[in-house]
Amino acid sequence: MRIKPPIETYFLLVLLIFLSLGGIYGGISLIIDSTGNQFHLNIEEYFYYPFKSFLTPGIIVFIVFGILPLLLIIPMIKKPDTPWANTFNIYHRRHWSWTYTLFLGIFLVVWINVQIWMIGYHSSIQILQSFYGLSIILFCLMPEQMKFSSTWKTHRPNSRKLEN
Repeated sequence: MRIKPPIETYFLLVLLIFLSLGGIYGGISLIIDSTGNQFHLNIEEYFYYPFKSFLTPGIIVFIVFGILPLLLIIPMIKKPDTPWANTFNIYHRRHWSWTYTLFLGIFLVVWINVQIWMIGYHSSIQILQSFYGLSIILFCLMPEQMKFSSTWKTHRPNSRKLEN
């Protein structure tokens, strides 16, 4: 018997889709033009920036914020049993897609805050992205979403209740 996903799951899916679209656009833009000119960024202005171009961040943005959210959309609904995907799942009573979505939200907040520290505040999009990451985290932690993502079997149809 499949449980119907709560409304929070659909909000998470929409957040993942838009994150993916932005990640693909931003990542490809930085890969194609690693000077950062398209985003009005000049690599020589940034004292704390560890890269010689925006190519490496472009690849990270493309993979982590572009491809990964796309890969989480179907498992968020279908919850397939994929043992290899549980490798980094530290929440054993939650489906791995929930854990990775939570990680993604946390990583987005960290990424944007480190970006602001390294290259400075340039646009309100940075603040919006931080709130976007917080939204992903909050929707993951909503009670109905946590219940839906649970892998813990609370109802076992063939087990008898123990009586004293």
